[in-house]
Amino acid sequence: MGRKLIALLAAVSLSTAACGGGDKKESGATDTTVAPGDTTTTTAAGTGDPLTAGGNPAGGQSGGTASPSSPGAGAAGATTTTAKPANTTSTTRTAAPGRYTYQRTGTASGFGGDRSLDGEGTLTVDPANGNEQHSVTDFVGDTIEQTLRHRPGGIDLLHLRQTTSGVTFEFRPSPPALFAPDPANVGATWSWRMTSTDGGLTIDGSFKVVRNETVAVGSEAVPTTVVEGDLRFSGTFTGTSKQTLWGSDRYRLVVRTEEATDLGFAKRQSRSVLVSTKPA
Repeated sequence: MGRKLIALLAAVSLSTAACGGGDKKESGATDTTVAPGDTTTTTAAGTGDPLTAGGNPAGGQSGGTASPSSPGAGAAGATTTTAKPANTTSTTRTAAPGRYTYQRTGTASGFGGDRSLDGEGTLTVDPANGNEQHSVTDFVGDTIEQTLRHRPGGIDLLHLRQTTSGVTFEFRPSPPALFAPDPANVGATWSWRMTSTDGGLTIDGSFKVVRNETVAVGSEAVPTTVVEGDLRFSGTFTGTSKQTLWGSDRYRLVVRTEEATDLGFAKRQSRSVLVSTKPA
């Protein structure tokens, strides 16, 4: 059980994402079009994308907020909801489908003693279904299924399922949790709460875009946006996890993740690095 909870943490970070700034189309990303007549939520420049807090955690509800830290960003938390004209479409971008490889290093301790986390993992990204995209991450039998919704202003987490040793945690946040604002400007912050569908585990997450940084992915220099996150677990188990994510707006992928987790009875430190931006 301790191993399962620790493995769950990767689901919040290692996935397809847009953690970069700007909305220019780049190679490696796929355009999707939102159907005319859909409703979109817009924010003042630089604010990220606020979500409405609320819901009953025990019922699997979630909520979140996003706010700017940079001058001239507009009123924090201010949102405007507008219905698009019937003859208007908007374009969002998703990750290129295929299978990506990550190299992981680290250690975990707890029941059964210490163990190495070193090894190879894969991220399999399905073709986008409209503006939604499903992916599966597999690290040594720890399987994470995730569905994200890409939209103007942000990326939402719609569904998350983690299975380890035949035991599963599942989340269907309502309203959807904000995975990342898009663009993710330096200084932007956001938070959310998710409760598992069985009501047993609640995760409170808070995040901040701290800087832009170019990192090496194989022989390629990839511009990234760096996000720091804090996760707090409550319910059947309690604990914390600190994470740092390097996200590529060009490829719509998290290219590097570092995390340190303490659940009291179990601890873990790990680093995962994308081997290549080209999917198999």
